[in-house]
Amino acid sequence: MEPSKIGFSSLPSEIVTKFFEQLDWRDLLNARQTCTLLYNASKTREIWDNLIRIHAVATYGLPTIFDKPMRTYNAANLEERFLHWMKTESTWLNEISLNEKYIPDYSHEFLYSHLFPGGRWLICSDFGGEVLYCDLESPETGFVPLIPYPFSCQRKSMTMMAVEEISGTETLTFKIALVHMLFADYVKGPHGQPEMTGDSRVDVWSGRVILDEDGQGKGLQVEQLASVPISLYLGQPLFGVSLRGPLVAFTVEWHLFGTTIYSCDVIIIDWSSWKSQGQSFNRKIVNYLPSYAGCGRKVEVMLLPGNRMLTTPSPELCIYDHSLIPWSSKERPVWVDMSIPEQHSCCVTVLGSSVQHPCGLSRMFPLPKNEYRVVFNTLEGVKGLILRSTESSGFKASALELLDWDEKVDCSITEFRSHLSYNCGVARFKSGCLLRARFSWPEEEGFFETGTSPILGETNETPLVMNMDVAAGRLAWIAVESGRVAI
Repeated sequence: MEPSKIGFSSLPSEIVTKFFEQLDWRDLLNARQTCTLLYNASKTREIWDNLIRIHAVATYGLPTIFDKPMRTYNAANLEERFLHWMKTESTWLNEISLNEKYIPDYSHEFLYSHLFPGGRWLICSDFGGEVLYCDLESPETGFVPLIPYPFSCQRKSMTMMAVEEISGTETLTFKIALVHMLFADYVKGPHGQPEMTGDSRVDVWSGRVILDEDGQGKGLQVEQLASVPISLYLGQPLFGVSLRGPLVAFTVEWHLFGTTIYSCDVIIIDWSSWKSQGQSFNRKIVNYLPSYAGCGRKVEVMLLPGNRMLTTPSPELCIYDHSLIPWSSKERPVWVDMSIPEQHSCCVTVLGSSVQHPCGLSRMFPLPKNEYRVVFNTLEGVKGLILRSTESSGFKASALELLDWDEKVDCSITEFRSHLSYNCGVARFKSGCLLRARFSWPEEEGFFETGTSPILGETNETPLVMNMDVAAGRLAWIAVESGRVAI
């Protein structure tokens, strides 16, 4: 070749693409401004697909900017969503203008909510058990019924909800577990015992997003997988609930009638073992706090891999191997020790949080080499829990500080006033201020700015439950006074 024709511009586009795949996204944006060749090369789909996967690995989870498989998006869509993701993450602590939507619905007392990947679909369950969803990208925002009220007539009940997102599917797919507990089944009756109506139950539903002819989401659809009756006294629900594969776990506080004995349990139900009405199912009771739990406050639970579970009794986090407790469908054993031996449990003391037990568990983030991480909130600040699984010694766990709060967080735990992800969070303080937070794990320090900044100053709005998807640039909460608010 003649020397004048040899140069960077003579390289095949495939080679230029390979160069770009090695660049940080900021360097890519700078390079594309130098010439037409690089600009056109930067529009290649492989480049943005690669960048998205790299950043997803860095945050230990699938990218939450999509509600459909990545292969269904073209290069321009991938670039747009990735840059929006990076912009919202890099400006999370900055003052960002808010685009507010009001979703008036005064007929429901919402207790749980879940924001799906992509920040578009928000599902909420009310105190009595009905589940609704909202399309936050619809110009006519409103709640649409998804799962009906669980009983044929209005009855005094409380429902706990857990959602499990199913990865590796063609469209957004999920499962919903609903634990319906009638007041009569855990409140002392006129003769000192609950009435035991036999109508309390655990329902499990499978759901997915419905696509139109153009492949665009137009709604959610569910079908019931199981309805497991609870025909015995289990105790008063404590708001904590978890769904993992065939297992549903929830926390209760129970009182041994005729005595002053109170205790706290995790009830684990294998919903897949239930076949038809009237048949037995697998159930186990794990007694993990043999003392008074206190005023029905929220006590969280999380099902972990390897038949482990995480609970949050004050002032510790505890991990148990629940495989040591046998499955049963009989009544609660009164004098049988259902607690886990110390050699098969792991307790982690949370420094600086001896008064108030932890709350607001994030989802579990899987890391390489059988390591898992969970973020949680305390009155003193945001903490991190590192879990390591080994064949020889089971789970090893340690807690560390990720961010200190400048002021005390509201201590009313049952109001779910925080939401946390791997590096970001939002919480409401006693002053009424809603704050966003950015924090880093020790090996990531210095990668980005950390700290807190206000989202809203003092406000009369009282968010009961909050959800956040920083990648999608979406923060949603359910307020009390003015109706339902999404930002």
